[in-house]
Parts: sequence; C-alpha cells; structure tokens
Amino acid sequence: MPRLKLWLGRDRSWYAFSHNTPAARTLAAALLAREPGAQIVYAAGAEPGAEGLYPELSLAELGAKKAGRGGLSFFCVGPSGSENEVLARSLAPLGFPVCCMSRHDPDLSPDNLTFFDPDTCCARLYWQRHPPQSPTERMVIVGDGSSLAAILEEGLCRNILDPDQQIQYIVIGDTAAFCRNHPDLALVCDPALGFSDRLTILDGPWNQDLSLLAGADRLIFCGEDETITREQLTDLFRYCPVRGVVHARLSSPWPGVEVFGAPEELFTPELVLHGQLDRLARRLHEIYRAKSGGEVPPWSELSGFTRRSNLASADHLPVKLALLLGREAEITPQACREAWEIFSRTQGEARDRLRRIEHLRWTRFHLLNNWHYAPVRDNARRLHPMLARFEDLSQADQAKDDYAWDLLQTLTQEGESDHV
Repeated sequence: MPRLKLWLGRDRSWYAFSHNTPAARTLAAALLAREPGAQIVYAAGAEPGAEGLYPELSLAELGAKKAGRGGLSFFCVGPSGSENEVLARSLAPLGFPVCCMSRHDPDLSPDNLTFFDPDTCCARLYWQRHPPQSPTERMVIVGDGSSLAAILEEGLCRNILDPDQQIQYIVIGDTAAFCRNHPDLALVCDPALGFSDRLTILDGPWNQDLSLLAGADRLIFCGEDETITREQLTDLFRYCPVRGVVHARLSSPWPGVEVFGAPEELFTPELVLHGQLDRLARRLHEIYRAKSGGEVPPWSELSGFTRRSNLASADHLPVKLALLLGREAEITPQACREAWEIFSRTQGEARDRLRRIEHLRWTRFHLLNNWHYAPVRDNARRLHPMLARFEDLSQADQAKDDYAWDLLQTLTQEGESDHV
C-alpha cells in the first residue's frame, strides 16, 4: 500500500528522509505547510510512527523511481554527522538536491549538496534577532559543547558595529574543546590588532559569582541539555537580582526569559537549505569572480573555509546597512541603493571608520579560523600579510576594505529582493 500511494503521487514533490527523528518530523511538517500536496517519505530502516510513507525503499531506490521526473529532495538527518555525509555523497551523483545534517563543511562539494549545522544556524539566527544594544554591552554566556561554541564564534564575527566598541564577552562553561580549536584565542580581542572588545573565559560553576551575573546587561544560557538549563534558570531567578535581559536556548517558553532555538525555528526549509543567506553569499562570490576576470574558481570548487568566509561576509551585510541607514533594513535593491549612496558620499575619517569596521570583521574571522600574520601570503599555512592593525596597512591595502561596502552598489542592480 505505501508503494502504491507513492506511485500514485509520482508527479508530486517527494521529500525523502533517511531517519524518522524529531528534526526530520519538524522539517517535514514545515515542508508540508509550504507545499501541502507533497509526499513525505521515510527510507527503509526508519522507525515508523510519524506521518508519511514507509515504502521500505532506500533513498537510492527512491531516486531511481524519480529518475527523469525531478521533484525529489533527500534529507540525511541521522544522529551521526559523519554517517550522514557518507550517505549524502553517495546520493549526490543522482542529481537531486541533497541536504546533509553535519558540522562538517568539506571542500569541493557539488552544487546539489548542502550541509546544515543546527548549532551554527541557531547562533546566526540568535544574533540576527538580538544584536548588541550598546557598544559597551556586557554579556555573560553560560553553556557547553558546540552550542556554546557556535554562539560565541558567530557573535564575535558578526558583532562588529564600531571600531572602538568595548563589548565584553564573559564565558562560563565547558570551553575546553573550543579553546583547543582556537589556540590563539587571545588574538581575537588583542588591542595590538585594533580590537577594544574583551573576552574572558572562566572556569568553575556557572553561579560561582552572583554579582557577575547580576551586573550583566545580557545573560545567554545555551547549554546542550535543556534539563540543566532549566535548573540554572530556576536558581538564577531564585538567588540572583537579575538586571539584564535573559536569553535561553529552549524548546518552549520560560517565565522572564526570551527563548530561542526551538526546533520549529531551526528546522525550516529556509534555514536547512540555507535559502537567502546562501544565495546572497553565492551572489557576492560571483560578483567577486566576475571582477577577477574568472580567475577565482566557481562556488562548487571553493574550500569549506572560503565558503564560510563568503557566508560571514553576507551575514554582516545587514549590519552594514544598519550602520549606513541608521535603522535595520532588509537587503533589497532599494535599501542597498540608499546605503551605497550614503557610503559614496562618505569621505575622510568617516570613510576610514567604515573601512576599519570591515577590516576588524575580516581579521577576526580569519583569526577564529587560525590564520596568522606573515609578510607573504600562504593559504596552505593560513598566513596573510593583512592580518595587522588597520593603521599599519598601506593606504592601498586600507582602500581594499571599500570593496565590502561597494558591493552594495552591485546589489542595487539585482532584480531579486533578498534579506538575511
């Protein structure tokens, strides 16, 4: 019967999942809400129970049944990111879109293969909705694991609002893996490189200093275990005179807390398939590639680092728009045109201020990916001559930071309205 229903719906869109997990069910519901006539299909071996078809066919067999028809998308959403990737790469040659849930972003991925990391998407969405409210904001971040790492890394990369800002990031939790992956973490807030922010990592219990929590402008709880997070929030409000806003990564509301990261927010077609952010990053890369005369390789041939660099650049465009326009705005041709006209009239110290903002953003992204200064560039060894204080660069190198702002002019010529 499931195979008969599948065949009768052969002209509909099929969304085929490798596993029946909470993430898969949430995404499936969102896909059905967007396209009510679609078929949700779970591959052989998936535990039954969720709405959808269970025809006891592998994803590859489903691909064979859709060959020549189109309208099939694969979702590799098992608990193991590495196993998801092995499966996704075996499916990519079939030509259908494949989405793989994994923290890995490998080099030379085919265009039809998309990688989705829930923690990174959660962090990106969080900072989009809750940017710093002051250039001197004091944040305390409590958490552990990849969730904490993503919140901290995305925040450090995106929150470049002013060259003289003094945002304080105070991190409490299990940061051992994060620190091992960033052996020169002190550089990301090094005054010798032009940074005025402060990053403090504390060992010990999260509530060892209640005065520290009470004095924060913002408290972010982003642990991977919701039960522990709820216990922390209970103790926080019982024993601490909270002054700042409290945010927590939870799947359901909590009194006095702005929650974020619920599955319904993360497992959406827009975020899982990268949507507008991915399209914008690809567009920025194609603009750069066109200016290079084709010397820069196409998106499918980029390294994982270069793709992430393009995504980080695209993710900062709303910040640039807000700085120029004095208000938050979607990335539309009209908004880009207005912002670029303001930038084109900006000269002298004001222009240098904008250049410094972009240079700090670019520098921090590279530092967080373990690049270092060297007089001669060497991509293989992650060395770059521009990883220096803005004031120490030549005027020609300083002017290169105009490029990130000049992109706004090119985006005014685009017919499609995009926002991140």
